[in-house]
Amino acid sequence: MRKYLLLISFLLVFIICLPGFSQEKPEKVYGVYINVWTMQSNGKFKNIVDKSVENKLNAIVCDFEGSNKKYIENLNYAKEKGLYCVARIVVFEDGVGATFENVQEPNNWNKKINWAKEAEKIGFNEIQYDYIRFADSGSGTDKKKEIIEQFLKEAKAAVTIPVGIDVFGSVAYQPRHTIGQDLSRLSQIIDVVSPMLYPSHFHLDNKRMGQPYETMLEGCTKARQQLNGKSVKLVPFIQGFDLRLSYSKMTLKEYIIAQIKAIKEANTDGFYVWNAGNEYKVTWEALKDINGSS
Repeated sequence: MRKYLLLISFLLVFIICLPGFSQEKPEKVYGVYINVWTMQSNGKFKNIVDKSVENKLNAIVCDFEGSNKKYIENLNYAKEKGLYCVARIVVFEDGVGATFENVQEPNNWNKKINWAKEAEKIGFNEIQYDYIRFADSGSGTDKKKEIIEQFLKEAKAAVTIPVGIDVFGSVAYQPRHTIGQDLSRLSQIIDVVSPMLYPSHFHLDNKRMGQPYETMLEGCTKARQQLNGKSVKLVPFIQGFDLRLSYSKMTLKEYIIAQIKAIKEANTDGFYVWNAGNEYKVTWEALKDINGSS
């Protein structure tokens, strides 16, 4: 009997220690993006993790292209601090040049899906696919949507953790047939959608670039309407960089605060802050102001 109880105890400890098991997804996720170079750093990564915890964030989104000893060491540090860890995988590196030929390349599909499997194995809690689209040119056909959807079906079936996608900010408003992204269809496959609603990227619309609160609130509201009551989580990216900031006549801190206030008003499932260089000094200042007033 004693041996039996010891065996059960051992199995429970083993299961709890499995990668990705011990951290359930928070009801709402709040985090920052971390690039592949920061993931390999000694001090910068840990500083971002510590500042995230200090400022009441509970997640990070990390570039993933395969792991090594330093990468795993840093990932484990974040998990020890209680952060929910999301692996960001770029699907079609050609981005704006993605064509029928390279989007359907089987070796690329296999490579990215294998990265997702590895990410789950080393302890990530969720997969996030980015650049999951065609070039923004040519005709908009159902064939484009079907190819994107087929990749996501295969990718989701390959792992046991949640799978999300990043989409153009404009896709929150309506389907973008030329790139093959349609939220009403994609939401039937994936668990999380993250529209990149950076106000600066509405570059022909001075009003949206100049009104970060209104742009974020409107975009989140429109995205919810497209999801049409489905259980998919809505976690938008916000702009944590100063591109075209002058249109708003705000400081970057004010710009970030305005977006976060809009997200809370829209009652999304959280947010991620994007800064390509992972320079988050102003983000921490904005979060301190928000947390101090809440």
